[in-house]
Amino acid sequence: MDLGWDDGTSGAYVKLGIPVLQPGTNVASNTAEKRWRRFLYAPVPGREHHADGGREHHADAHDKEPVVLHLWQGGYFSPQQYVILNLPVEYMGRNGLFTYDLKGSIGVQHYRQDASKLFPNHRHIQPGSSGPPEAFIPAAAKQASLIRSARRGEYQLAPQTYGRRDSVSWHAYQYLELLAAGTLRYSFTKQGGAVSFPRRRLTSPYLSLTN
Repeated sequence: MDLGWDDGTSGAYVKLGIPVLQPGTNVASNTAEKRWRRFLYAPVPGREHHADGGREHHADAHDKEPVVLHLWQGGYFSPQQYVILNLPVEYMGRNGLFTYDLKGSIGVQHYRQDASKLFPNHRHIQPGSSGPPEAFIPAAAKQASLIRSARRGEYQLAPQTYGRRDSVSWHAYQYLELLAAGTLRYSFTKQGGAVSFPRRRLTSPYLSLTN
């Protein structure tokens, strides 16, 4: 469920979700609660450029925490508590036939993992609470910095043809994500006049190019 309000100079956005994971044989199912809030301010609007910044809060809570890569756990990141406080900024502009969009954010993250059974779906081989320590994944908690950036540029190569380049980087504790993509877009009708601004964003359901 998404809710949003924006008057062109400031905005507030809220997103709530309850995903359910059914991973398959020998790996326990899982549920999560996800909450996301963002407050956005646009102090520098203009005809050829636009800049804004704000605050972002993200919180997750998973029912189970499979943390190791073996047949009985699955090994995906699903902590019992995951909180992010972020300060995002964005600058977009146009220079003739070229439009660009630059995003960046810096913040802090905190996550907590409860102790997890090594064989959660196999009681006959999982030792009890008095079993050896190696039969359980120990609880853990961590606080760390978080840095994300995204860059997008698009150039009108011809009246009906556009080329675009996207890149994203995400640095967190024990996590690094880098993504690059190129797009060639063709319009069946000629586009008259200057490139529209702010540029209408075309998104892919398979690639996340936002921060």
